[in-house]
Amino acid sequence: MRTKSLGILLLSAAFAISVTACNQASSELSNATSSPVGAEQSRWKKLTTEGDAALKAGDKATAEAKYKEAIETAKGLTADSPAHAAAVANLANFYYAQGDGAQANRLYSQSLAMHEKALGLMHVDLVADLVGLAQVYVAEKKYDQAQASYERAINISKQANKPTVDLESELATVKELSAKNK
Repeated sequence: MRTKSLGILLLSAAFAISVTACNQASSELSNATSSPVGAEQSRWKKLTTEGDAALKAGDKATAEAKYKEAIETAKGLTADSPAHAAAVANLANFYYAQGDGAQANRLYSQSLAMHEKALGLMHVDLVADLVGLAQVYVAEKKYDQAQASYERAINISKQANKPTVDLESELATVKELSAKNK
């Protein structure tokens, strides 16, 4: 029963991460919308919102297309744009919610690398990517890798003075699952 509730929590977390990633990257790039970068930023945010709405409405094809278009739009912002990394993470969330762990893993890893390059190894925006990777690892029963991702996310969150209760709870669940499967 606990595994089933973790699965529901993980699926709902994927959508929440998408919205969070959009808002975080948006706040970092929300300067003048009259500039070309501002216009692209506005377009990226609109595409992400449309993708989220399509997914919520059950239109998976449109959601996927919007998220892919948002990635292409975000590429045009600035070098090492957090929006580009967030757009990649949004598509990873989509694939995770569809049960495509391989695609989600590849994209979360890509987003994490982009965020690390743009923001450093201990920036709080890395937490969403690490949690996404941990969720994929849990679904794949790769509990040691999930545990490492959660532990890093907790460490970064603590250094940023962010709450860690939910992450610690998820880590405890992973440890329980790992112990049961040894």
